[in-house]
Formats: sequence, C-alpha cells, structure tokens
Amino acid sequence: MPSVLKRRKPKFPLILVKDVKKYISSCAILNDVTWLSSHLDSQYIIWSSHPTILSISKTELNTNPTTISCCTLKESLSYARSLVNENKNILIIAGAGCSTDCKDEHGNNLPDYRSSGVPVREELDDPALFLSNPSLIWGIYTDKMKLFLNGIPHQGYEIMFKYLKNSDKNFYVMTSNIDCQFSKSGYKHIYECHGALNRLQCCDLKCKQPIWNINSINDFKYYTCETCKKIARPNVSMHMDTNLTYNNTISTKQKRNLLKWIKNRNNLLIIEIGCGQSIHSLRLESDYLLEKYPSTTKLVRINNSKDEQNFITDKIVSIQCTAEQAMCDIFSDTVNLKL
Repeated sequence: MPSVLKRRKPKFPLILVKDVKKYISSCAILNDVTWLSSHLDSQYIIWSSHPTILSISKTELNTNPTTISCCTLKESLSYARSLVNENKNILIIAGAGCSTDCKDEHGNNLPDYRSSGVPVREELDDPALFLSNPSLIWGIYTDKMKLFLNGIPHQGYEIMFKYLKNSDKNFYVMTSNIDCQFSKSGYKHIYECHGALNRLQCCDLKCKQPIWNINSINDFKYYTCETCKKIARPNVSMHMDTNLTYNNTISTKQKRNLLKWIKNRNNLLIIEIGCGQSIHSLRLESDYLLEKYPSTTKLVRINNSKDEQNFITDKIVSIQCTAEQAMCDIFSDTVNLKL
C-alpha cells in the first residue's frame, strides 16, 4: 500500500477491513478506490464507491431482522436514558449534526461548516494558499471563524455536561467539529480530530513556535507567527493538508489520551451525535469500537436524517431526531420536550 493515499473516484461497494495486510495482494485492482483510515486506528480502513456509509442499523436490518425491535421516538429516548444511567463510562462521538441547533450571534441556526458562508471547496481548502494567495484564503477563514467562534452552544451541550459531571461519570468527547462548542460548554477531555478554529499555527513547520490560542478575529490583517513573523493559519486539518503542512501536535496528544482512557474502561457506552452517513463520518469510529470490544460496548446513535429509524437491539439504540432534543431528553428529567 502506498504511504500517501490519494482520493480517487471509487467503483465498488464499501468494505470495512481490520487487517489491511490481508488485502495487499489485491491493491492492483484497487487503483480507483477512495481510501480512508480510522482516526482511532490506522489499520482500520474503509474503501468505498458508495456515497454513504452503510450504517449498522441498515446492516442489521438486512441481515438479522430478529434482533431488531422497532419502536417510537419516545421509547428509543427512554431506553437510551436507562443506558446512560446504568453505564459509568461514556464516550461522546460528535459530528456536524451536533452543532446545527446552535445559534449565531444574530440568533440564527448555525449552518453545517462546509455549507457556511463561502463554501470551502476542495481546491480552496489548500494550505498552500496561505502563502500564494493569503487574501483569498484568510478572507474565507475569517468569515468562518467569526461565525463559529461567536456561535452560542445550544442547551443540549450544557445539560449533558452538567449531568455527566454531577453524576460522577467517566466521560470523554471525540469530535470532528472545529467550532469549539464543547470547550465553550465546559468539556475538558476532548479529542478534536480535525483541530479547532480557536488555535493557530505557523505555516512553516520548521519554525519552533508552538500552536497558540486566539480570543478574537482580525478583520483586516493576516495573523503572523509570533516567533518567525511568517504568515499563520488555523490549526485545522484542511482537505489538502499533509504531515508536512498540518501541525498535529495537539490532536496527536489528544488522541493518545483518549486511547489510554478507552483502554482503561471495562465497559463503554458510546453516544454518537449527528455523525451523518458520509464516508468522512465519525460513525466509522463507533463501528470500529463496537467491533473491537463487542462484549463490553453499546451504542446510542442519534441522527436527524430521514434515512434513520427508531429501533433497539441488544447493542444499539437508534434515535431519529435533532441533537438538541435528544441531548436534553436523555440527560435531563427537567426539560419537557414535545415528542
């Protein structure tokens, strides 16, 4: 397998593989395949020609329907609440759908990151532009940073945090979101696998300047490195980033801490929130953990997609509703939501 995996137009159905070495001999016929590796385990690989991940819900419905108990939204939320009460170790895995109920400074719902303002198309999400065309790329990122860093977390973040903290749960967060809504809401143990918009890095990785935090957004000038004075950039993983352009010091440390935390848990309840069905989705990580620790892991999957269903199995609870509604209902008895 090549050391650098490139995006290609894939041609055949999705397969999840734990032992990639087994498939090395097939690489010659996989030239047109999109490869993605897990954020938790680089040996857990997905290749796909399908635009969406085949969720466990659809897989189980197709292969073992006797394990499925279809139910109402109220019943799935109630069962998820009982699992939270019973389990001490809780991992929150959050995607873009977890934040779309948040508000901007004008009271409007925050958009999905990639559809906000000027969309960051693949060719524009390139760190090389900070050197070749800084006015263009900083113009895009300034608008996005102002929108998301000034955003207001919805009540689900606070209610979930207060419940987990006050009930002495062991909890951790893994998120692909770079909008900082979890840290704003008080969460400390976080793995931000794509970085965060409130952190900057020098564009020159040979520079010794550590990643630094920012508290405000400049409107009319570029950020520069405090050490070498060269141009700076957001410390987020861009589409065209490589290990030669993205400073992954913080995210690597966060990942190491999360993996250590998971290893020390005897049982684990995953609360997956708003991870969608894209091949980029963190629901891949939920599937990975369910497969790696099948006897000690359970999953609550919350997604507002019309393709999701409300059902319960011995390992999975699927909930079709918004992130805010589910988080408030599951983690609080005082919030009366209309179901």
